[in-house]
Order: sequence, then structure tokens, then C-alpha cells
Amino acid sequence: MKILVINNHSKHIEDLLSKIKLNNQNRIKSIDFKNLNDVNYNEYDAIILSGGSSFSVLKHQDEYSKELHLIKNCKKPILGICLGFELINFAFGEELKKLEYKEQGIITIKLISKDLIFDYLPKEFDVYEGHRWVVLKNKKLNSLAISKDGIEAVKHPKKKIYGVQFHPEVFIETNDCEKIFLNFLNIARLAK
Repeated sequence: MKILVINNHSKHIEDLLSKIKLNNQNRIKSIDFKNLNDVNYNEYDAIILSGGSSFSVLKHQDEYSKELHLIKNCKKPILGICLGFELINFAFGEELKKLEYKEQGIITIKLISKDLIFDYLPKEFDVYEGHRWVVLKNKKLNSLAISKDGIEAVKHPKKKIYGVQFHPEVFIETNDCEKIFLNFLNIARLAK
């Protein structure tokens, strides 16, 4: 499979790339979000939007305009991580709220809807987070998981677009999160 990774200046980009290089059959291209004009994203089987810390989504829509256009118009499966999650929510009109403090560290999330992206995962599990923005409720996207801070995972009701607020690429001791990448790639394989 051909996988496009859009790097939003994530400090975890190497971890992310290593997690999706699950076998030698995956061909991965990583590009900076600013260079999105230089690639035809429809040539890929799946797209992953990394986390990032350069700019928040709010007040920086111009910087992310190409990525927001991709999210709204691409027909390929998409997985957004942290900032990618925020971009997906913003693209579909959901409200982002800034936290008073940065959420960083390990928290427990709870699955509230059954979906293939969470196959073979327990109903509650620990994840690593590092973000300042949250989504408290969804009007257009389907909520899949929650934590004490708000919504942790979403899915578009008709497209294979997923977002997770946490970082499944960051290893923690009880890490079940690698399964999320396997599940997403399986979803993309079935969509081909």
C-alpha cells in the first residue's frame, strides 16, 4: 500500500513512521504540510495527518488551508493524530476549546462506540497525550472514545476519516495503540 504522511511538525514523526512501517509492503512518503501542493494525494491508498506544535488550528486556517481542503475533498481513508484530529474536527465544523493548561502524559480513554479502528482493543485503555485543545461534543462527526477532557476519537459518518486526540505512535508500558495503525491500514486495504 502507498501511504502519505503529512508532517505537521510533530516531534513524534520518527515514532509515527516506524509504527506504520509494519511490513515492507507499505510504501510511505512523508511530506511537510506546507508542501502539500507538491503531491497528488489521490495516488495514495491512505493518508495520515501527524500531530504538531507549530500553530494551533484556530487563527491559523491560512497555514492549514491545503490540509483542510484535503480533509474535506479526499476520498481516501484518513487518520488524524492530535493536531490532525483537531484539523478534522475543524474542517467539519466542530468546536475546538482551548484548555487552561496543556494536557500531557498518560490518561485513560473509554470506547463509547464500536468501530473497526478499535478492533482487538479493550473498552478502556491508557494512551499518551500532549495537547492544549479539546472537542467537548460533536454535532457532525461520530464520537468513538472519550476521556476526562472530552472526545478522544471521531469518525466521519460517511467517509473513512478518523481522528484521535492522543498519540498512538508514542510507546507507553501498556501500549495497545499499535493495533490502531494495523486496524486503520486494514480499513484502507478494504477500501481499495
